Amino acid sequence: LDIGRDAIVAVLADRSVDAPLAVLGVLAAGAAYLPLDPGNPDERLHFLLQDSGARALLVPPQLRARAAALAPVVPALQIDAIAPADAAPEIERRDTDAAYLIYTSGSTGTPKGVVIEHRGAVNLVRGFLARHRFYGQRLLMIPPLIFDASVGDVFPALACGSALVLHPAPTELGPSELERFCREARITAIDAPAALWRRWSEGWALRKSAAPLLPELNLMMIGGESVPVEQVRRFAEITGRRVTLCNHYGPTEASVCATLLSTIDGAGIVSPDLPIGRPLPGVRVYLLDAHGRPVPRGVVGELYIGGRGVARGYLGAPELAAERFVADPFVDTTDARMYRTGDLARWNGDGSFLFIGRRAQQIKLRGFRIELGEIEAQLLHHP
Repeated sequence: LDIGRDAIVAVLADRSVDAPLAVLGVLAAGAAYLPLDPGNPDERLHFLLQDSGARALLVPPQLRARAAALAPVVPALQIDAIAPADAAPEIERRDTDAAYLIYTSGSTGTPKGVVIEHRGAVNLVRGFLARHRFYGQRLLMIPPLIFDASVGDVFPALACGSALVLHPAPTELGPSELERFCREARITAIDAPAALWRRWSEGWALRKSAAPLLPELNLMMIGGESVPVEQVRRFAEITGRRVTLCNHYGPTEASVCATLLSTIDGAGIVSPDLPIGRPLPGVRVYLLDAHGRPVPRGVVGELYIGGRGVARGYLGAPELAAERFVADPFVDTTDARMYRTGDLARWNGDGSFLFIGRRAQQIKLRGFRIELGEIEAQLLHHP
């Protein structure tokens, strides 16, 4: 279809092997992928396809009927019906080309598309491989493609030869069902929203079985909201202090993850909540006051994120992008930018960051960032 660099190709996929295959196919063509949730109403999917300017829609065979309602907007290509090319053309790639487009909640009532470039995604992969034990894992991937945390599962795992393990409805698994699935699938690592991990760990704390809990698990990655240190210590006890718990922090606009803290049992942490850690390699994090000046340790400031992970901006919204993506005055490069998160934090004595809360009217629900203004705008549509 003559689709190449910086073009957008939508991927309508459920939790199946077709999803990462479609993503890899889009990237191999030099284009950027836009993940779509089959569970969303037609109205939202039509908006996302039109707003993004998607050139094509990739669908697996089982979602052929679902895609039929979207076909008038963009041509739909069934994944298993695409004939392989005899020889793939060589594509000149730049690290500033778009890699993916993810829509997040917008305060005006309209979702906003965040354009992430290859350099941001690659920096994330390198940072995760440097700071995580990713090699030789069988990783249970909880986040769906429409949630940018999936980027931190798919590409680091595939980059180092680990296995991605998929479940059709992982968020519906209770503690005992998850334990059984992990045993059968030989799961060694899990990535989950913090709220889901908390629900599981509370259930495991009540478990009566004498058998060791998740005996092959060695890595649990969480993020999305604050985590009580006391719960981390209980989790360490019931897992025999053999699982590394990694707390991730980062907005979509900073390529998934900006800071990371690894711990076994929260030893040495004096705050009631788990800190969000230190910046990943290639990421710069600043705590600034209302005048853009760095705050000293112990003082609350707003988090700004710079470095290779900063997004290109918001698709078709230059004014909003100019407001949130600002010049980085702390480096010599003239075109360096940083993202103003709206999150409040403070420096700990050990150099890590402790998340305090939000400056804006924004909440987190099951790991998803939601602007309350979007809810308000939808309610105002109805008499």
